[in-house]
Amino acid sequence: MQRSWIFFQNKVTIAILAVLSSFCQHCPAQPGSSSVKAKVDPTTLARILRLPGGMEKAAGLVGTLVIADSQEFWGSEDLAGLTSKSSLIFVGTVKGIDSRVVTAGEDSMESKYSVYPETWIKGEHSTDVVFFAAGGKVTFPNGASAEVKTLEWEHLKVGDRALFFLTTDNESKKTVSTGGAEGIFPILASETVHGSLAGFDSRSHNIDKEVANSPLNSLTERVSGMIGAQ
Repeated sequence: MQRSWIFFQNKVTIAILAVLSSFCQHCPAQPGSSSVKAKVDPTTLARILRLPGGMEKAAGLVGTLVIADSQEFWGSEDLAGLTSKSSLIFVGTVKGIDSRVVTAGEDSMESKYSVYPETWIKGEHSTDVVFFAAGGKVTFPNGASAEVKTLEWEHLKVGDRALFFLTTDNESKKTVSTGGAEGIFPILASETVHGSLAGFDSRSHNIDKEVANSPLNSLTERVSGMIGAQ
């Protein structure tokens, strides 16, 4: 029986979220790989994950690797702050998502989101907007897979409409959401915004209290007014 291993990962530590009663002693061999004979314990997996190429190696040992990526949201942003810090603000629809493993000392995963801009509020592109966020899912050549779960990856899918606040990351120079998950606001079928993606966690966020259940047109008008006042 193939087992899934679930880890909790933050910037410096990896700890078990779900511990299986027995370790992977008889995991099925993946296509193109040898049989796994030695049992795989959490400490070994954590050590492997910290190595360059470790995500693929760890997934190859257990078949399916699921990592919950802890992102620290402290409810620090408000609508005015998001507006002033963002270079691009628009309503758009997600057209495509492409995930890949990124190795820089130890492995992480990111997804590239391609978004069709429907209505521009700040800044403007003549083509689809591309931005990057942590998380995603990759299947490796040996048939094993790894998934890093983040709020963006779990709750922003192809076809979803949202109000996006984007900026340029100073270090990577990539376009990212301002304030992480606090800078993306899913639009409901009723053309209202319940809150940001950050609201899907269990903590309280200032931005969600401020925006809660706002009609989309009312919210975009508020943002436009803040831009005009800057």
